[in-house]
Amino acid sequence: AGIKSHNTSTALHSAFNKPAQGPVPDIYLVLTAQMAGWIGSISKLGNWDIETGQPVIPPENNGESHVDYVKLGCNYRSFPGSVVCGNVTFDFDKGLMNDAPAITGWTRARDGFSQDVRQYSKMAPFGVQTLQTNNRLTSQLMHRQLYHSSFNKLYHLGLIETPDITLVYDNYPHIRIYKIAGTD
Repeated sequence: AGIKSHNTSTALHSAFNKPAQGPVPDIYLVLTAQMAGWIGSISKLGNWDIETGQPVIPPENNGESHVDYVKLGCNYRSFPGSVVCGNVTFDFDKGLMNDAPAITGWTRARDGFSQDVRQYSKMAPFGVQTLQTNNRLTSQLMHRQLYHSSFNKLYHLGLIETPDITLVYDNYPHIRIYKIAGTD
């Protein structure tokens, strides 16, 4: 009934963006390894324009509406400055992928908490993260949309970018629960 009371999408957006009246309850975000495995499907839903009924294609994503984690098989001999993954060389000191400025950022995390965050060109198509869990290193390549997403930052990197969010339960890499503080 509340949605139907608005006769234009502009009116609906305006009403949606108004602050709530009265107390707002705390919200809990439950993030799991299973969700990380589903990120391609989740991002396809997020990249859907409900007004046009068409997918939204992120720039430089090979015409696909979904983004996903791509596991990299890497040689870490020169880590952390550079890494060789198959026939691709990453230079994390300069933000290069095969000597081209194709990396928006690189993050190294240990047991789900970022240790080293490097930002390069905002418009570069790829983000890379190296995750160390129980002394095992793995690296992932992803579209910049996923690299910069709240899910990726909270789940894999433990990066909280607002004071209203707190980590209340941590069993990374299986599950993490965050609380977004409400208001009285």
